Amino acid sequence: MATTFEGIYDGARALGLPVDHHMSGFWFTIPKEDSAALHALSDPPEGYYDDQGEDPQARKELEKEYTRLRKDYRRALSAMVKAAQAAVLSVLPEDVLPGGLSIIHTHGSEDPLTPHYHVIVLIAPVAFEKASGRCRTLRRWRSEDDLDTLRLEWTKRFNRVMHKACKRYSTGEMLNVHVEYKGSQGRARHTINYELRAPLKDLMDGMIRPGVYRWRDKAKKRHERTVDVAEARRFLLEFQDRRCGLNRYRQWGFLAPRAKGKRLPALGFQRVEDGDQGEAGDWVALGTFALNWADLERGVAIMRQFARSIEVPLAAFFVDDPVGVSAGHSLWQRIPDG
Repeated sequence: MATTFEGIYDGARALGLPVDHHMSGFWFTIPKEDSAALHALSDPPEGYYDDQGEDPQARKELEKEYTRLRKDYRRALSAMVKAAQAAVLSVLPEDVLPGGLSIIHTHGSEDPLTPHYHVIVLIAPVAFEKASGRCRTLRRWRSEDDLDTLRLEWTKRFNRVMHKACKRYSTGEMLNVHVEYKGSQGRARHTINYELRAPLKDLMDGMIRPGVYRWRDKAKKRHERTVDVAEARRFLLEFQDRRCGLNRYRQWGFLAPRAKGKRLPALGFQRVEDGDQGEAGDWVALGTFALNWADLERGVAIMRQFARSIEVPLAAFFVDDPVGVSAGHSLWQRIPDG
């Protein structure tokens, strides 16, 4: 994901677009009381972890009920993520299609044993006009009116999710939204690495010794708590059972799987098939190559990057729907496994 955002930035600069940041980030908060209510949606039915002995029908009914509860839970979280995306769209121009990455966390980095849900939406610095298909920049600053709109839209849409899923509204009158801009490649990459960290990383990092967990709050104040075997077991079972099948992150807008092939070539991405590799691979950055010269007899253009050279068919520059390879563009290639 980090290299994708870097490629978008490089491609926009190569097109001459005045981009001045790599990524915009929106952090949508949820009060801990509401987090607990959402978390309880996936509570296993009573007796689920008990021994049903020789009653297979009882076990089957419990499994069926737990499957239903987890589906309701995942449905509520999916609606919550869509609510955050809609809030972001409310402060963007109506005529554009942005590209974003949405991430849901079920706990915070502070005391991860306590449920604390929040949604992070990261968007690229450019978007595509819906009418013309042209790429254009998105401004990086947000006015106070924009921030008020974000809070209002997030609160309104989240309350709809809460009422439908939990038959109650949020405990907070106005939910908070935090906005940041990542001006450098390093800051953008750090943000993605942090927000897509492994689910159990916070717990493992804070265990200073068996049974003792330590963390620092936003004011850098140190806190410490004990963790007994039963609590640790319950926490691990939640990741194994409750969050089974949970889609922790999704790409949307022009980064959605079905839209990538149509939009990314305009930003200098090139899709190279895996040949006999049946499964789809990832988009991998090759770096920026300048057009050096053309071999007309062989019908290829020679692209050079320092001591490295690659060959691109000349037809790629002249077809109606070019692959986005041109002088100064970032060239991307799908690499076969291994």
